[in-house]
Amino acid sequence: MKIEQIERITSRVVKLNYPDIYSEALDVLNVPKLTDWNLVKPIYDDLFNASENPHEEMHYFIGVLFKVFAPLTLAASLKLPVGLRDVVAEAIGYVSPEMVNYHSNILKPYLKNRRFSKRVEDEATRIINEYSNQDKNGRQ
Repeated sequence: MKIEQIERITSRVVKLNYPDIYSEALDVLNVPKLTDWNLVKPIYDDLFNASENPHEEMHYFIGVLFKVFAPLTLAASLKLPVGLRDVVAEAIGYVSPEMVNYHSNILKPYLKNRRFSKRVEDEATRIINEYSNQDKNGRQ
């Protein structure tokens, strides 16, 4: 049985048997750490400039942005909130927002690698700590 199938079955069992816990877990996962989308561009620029080989790390950059602005997208393989894909595409310099979808689909197998996943998590935590005082919409 594939891991994805086990995860889906487990999720359904929890959802059916423990609806309160399931709902609370989704609420926790769904809360973005930063909510001011005007910060997407400066955060992307910081990631890009700090990288030795930025064009090879686009999956990583997008993973960090998703983790910061739409964590449930990564946790449950859901779509980005309406409008965020366009903001991310514009920050990166893509003409077509569909390129963000391309990277998000490729990102899923990358996140199964513990080292990559931890790197995304650590960078997202650093960014949240650094930018939380600049988040105009933030939850203080």
